[in-house]
Amino acid sequence: MHLNHKKKSKEEIFSVIGLLVVAICWGFGFLGLRYVDGLPTFYVQAIRFGIAALALAAVFFKHLKNVDKELLKAGILIGILMFACYVCATLGIKYTTASRTAFFSTLGAICVPLLNFVIYRIRLTRKSALCVVICVVGVYLISMGGSASLGFNIGDAICLGAAFFSAGQIVTIEKFAKSHDVYALTIIELATISVLGFAGIFVAGEAVPQALTGLELGTLILLGLVCSALCFILQTTAQKHVAANRVALILTVEPVVGAAASVMILHETLGIVGFGRIGQHLGVMAKAIGMNVIAFDIFHIPGIEEQLGIPYVEMDELLAKSDFISVHAPAVDGGALINAERIAKMKDGVCIINTSRGTNVDEAALLDALNSGKVRAAGLDVYADEPASNAALYSHPMVSCTPHIGAATVEAQKRIGAEIVDIITNFGK
Repeated sequence: MHLNHKKKSKEEIFSVIGLLVVAICWGFGFLGLRYVDGLPTFYVQAIRFGIAALALAAVFFKHLKNVDKELLKAGILIGILMFACYVCATLGIKYTTASRTAFFSTLGAICVPLLNFVIYRIRLTRKSALCVVICVVGVYLISMGGSASLGFNIGDAICLGAAFFSAGQIVTIEKFAKSHDVYALTIIELATISVLGFAGIFVAGEAVPQALTGLELGTLILLGLVCSALCFILQTTAQKHVAANRVALILTVEPVVGAAASVMILHETLGIVGFGRIGQHLGVMAKAIGMNVIAFDIFHIPGIEEQLGIPYVEMDELLAKSDFISVHAPAVDGGALINAERIAKMKDGVCIINTSRGTNVDEAALLDALNSGKVRAAGLDVYADEPASNAALYSHPMVSCTPHIGAATVEAQKRIGAEIVDIITNFGK
């Protein structure tokens, strides 16, 4: 009895470690997806999971003889659920922000125990419930900074659907993994996703690329072998020994790893336009999380580059190098600082933030760039017209708006109050 318990504990420990490996690999997998971003979505899924299924079938081909009708149905069902999860996640991010996608997609930590209760009448323990709450709050704070709008849009709903499908995959694996061959089950799951991907190509009318670059091909192979074949076999095997509720909690590590990896490995660059006190503070915070930071300003403060480790660059260099551009300059004569000409000089997929003056950004040019995909997302606290009237821009799914509160600090409000008192006191003198 003691030996069996010891063996079970060891298997559970190794299973938890395996699931952490899965979460870490999937987190780093987000980086890989950036290198195939130009390829059709269904094409990527078809090739990636096709490679994974073929690789596992080549290694574990003897296990395919264990396939019966029940296992075949189970593998196909799990594959359909996972494919639906990927489709929802892909569609969702087109209609909401990346941070909200990360948050809603990780709500599987709630969806799994909910499905377990509805389908199997398995109640959630108090300890597990507390872990779920802590986990969800933590992911919210990390992915959305605790300050994102609580409004709910169509993109959020689609991403929530991704969470439910992911939870369904986890719950279904738990049902079949303990009594069926996990290798055959995983092969069928991955093959199903690949077949559905090829079907999606034709249904969506995707243009299949005639040739792939070496980087694209290498990325697809890596995604197929590591993030798909290895990770899915680890997940399925682990679920023989770890309850679905715990699996969902462990896998919420994925977006945290993805966010950290993005900063540490990609070394994304923040370009600050207007390097006064606000721009300087922003630069220090961005460097603290590992970002490269460059700045443009018509006035150069002596010694500030050495003090902060943030170099001044010319505007064209900032536009060409920055993944994120944050504007902190006063209003200027002669037109917007960020106009169509300057947007054209930026990286594809750049994010633009404006908390300075509304006229510093040409809103028509920004909207065109968002619609074309040149600009991935924008954050606006100020507007060309206030009250804001450009509904097409402000309601855009990849635009996050705040009601001109960037300067609403306690210190600023105190100074405004003091100025009002001075004006009233000195009125008529």
